[in-house]
Amino acid sequence: MFLNAKKHFYLLLILCIILLVLPLAIRAIFNNSFLLGEESYTNLRTAQYIKINNELPTEDDYSYGGRPYTNEYGMPLLLAFNPALLSRIIPLIFGILSFILFYFIIEEIYPFVKGLASLFLIISPSFIYLFSTATKYSGALLFTLFGIYLLVKDKKYYGLISFIIVGFFSYLISLSFLIAFLIYGIYKNKWKEFYVLLIGNIIVFFIQFSRAIN
Repeated sequence: MFLNAKKHFYLLLILCIILLVLPLAIRAIFNNSFLLGEESYTNLRTAQYIKINNELPTEDDYSYGGRPYTNEYGMPLLLAFNPALLSRIIPLIFGILSFILFYFIIEEIYPFVKGLASLFLIISPSFIYLFSTATKYSGALLFTLFGIYLLVKDKKYYGLISFIIVGFFSYLISLSFLIAFLIYGIYKNKWKEFYVLLIGNIIVFFIQFSRAIN
């Protein structure tokens, strides 16, 4: 069928790269490489703070009157090595890896549509926007897809670890996996996966938000 041969994977990969590089190129030419979206600047500012002070922020001084910092640390920590450069490159890399994971997930579960499904993914405006901005959801989606891929490949506990890592980018999404496995545990009377995610989510919560509580 259309777009199911291996050569089409590479064509889709090239198209994916072009579509993700294009917004960066347009902003570099016409908009002085400004970032897109408020969250991108929030993560950039936090990453710059981490790099300069060599510590995680505990206060959000840019909010009115100041307040405890309650955002996830995953994306700012990745950007902190070189905030200005990585805020543009990491979303691109995450987008390419997410496309590859999505392609091979579909290949495992429904190979006849892997090409078309992947094509629809990479041309969707939401995909292009998500991986053209330095938001936490790009990392969350990447590790979500990685976790699903590991589950499909029958590497269950590695997949669960990936779902736990999602919590460093979007704790709410990580909690949604916890709820999903709770429902699965009730339905199948299998609780190991739920307990692993529960312990992992508790650890992630205290790593990230204990300072805000204190």
